[in-house]
Amino acid sequence: MALLALHCVGYDPGLELELALRAEPVPQAMETPEGGWLRLAAAEVRFDGAELVACADEGEAPLAALLAELGPERARAHGLEASGEAMVLAVDALHGTGAPVAAGTLRPLPGRYCALRVHLAEGLHLAGEREAPGDRAAPFDVASPEPLDVELPFDAPLALDRPEALLRTIVLDPRCWAAALPAEARPEDAAEVVAACLRVDSPPAP
Repeated sequence: MALLALHCVGYDPGLELELALRAEPVPQAMETPEGGWLRLAAAEVRFDGAELVACADEGEAPLAALLAELGPERARAHGLEASGEAMVLAVDALHGTGAPVAAGTLRPLPGRYCALRVHLAEGLHLAGEREAPGDRAAPFDVASPEPLDVELPFDAPLALDRPEALLRTIVLDPRCWAAALPAEARPEDAAEVVAACLRVDSPPAP
């Protein structure tokens, strides 16, 4: 309830950014850069919120100044929320359909924003088998022990200066994991691989 109360401080009614999440379908086998194959048996991704990143030319943006004054609890109030509470979204990327699902709403202060900072929670899990050219398939199973923040740049700065409902979609693309996952994967590689394959899409122009 404290989070919900903080949410009302400094919020301009009507400034909202809806976030959706789209997990692309996973092929049965994905070719690796060296000509081998990667097959996934598990792909569990957990998102622990998101926030907008002000453009560098904004100087000390109003959001940054306010967070410096009020601390991290205030930051969550303008983060990814559902029903007034910080949202943890678990995704089984192995069964992605390519259809977007609602992920939450950002209610920021007015300003120009150039990126979306996404928080990946610990416990991100990738497992399957990797087959090098001319070799037998070898299993891999990695789970990230630490959370990771990822900044996803927008195609163009997002100007929030008037009441408006906007949409951006976080895209999870397992098809590029075959190129990003090292042959000798370490637990911490799990989050870095997923991060390297995230992007944020804008709606198509009308």
